[in-house]
Amino acid sequence: MLNISNDELPRLFEKIKSNTRNFSDFTIDLFREDPRGLLIIRLALNLSQGEFGSFIDSSKSTVSEWESGVRTPRKR
Repeated sequence: MLNISNDELPRLFEKIKSNTRNFSDFTIDLFREDPRGLLIIRLALNLSQGEFGSFIDSSKSTVSEWESGVRTPRKR
């Protein structure tokens, strides 16, 4: 998982919330710009990596790689 400091988390949460119209409108481009956005969305939905992966038709390991910055999401 990406390291996000306790000071940075609220700021990042508000940024993602604002950029996604309260988490209701987001595209893959948001996650490509900053993989921490994916982590924030997943945590806001209170989902594990496996649950989120199932939700978006991907694997837990893929979500983990996206969140850690090893891979970036791509359009299908």
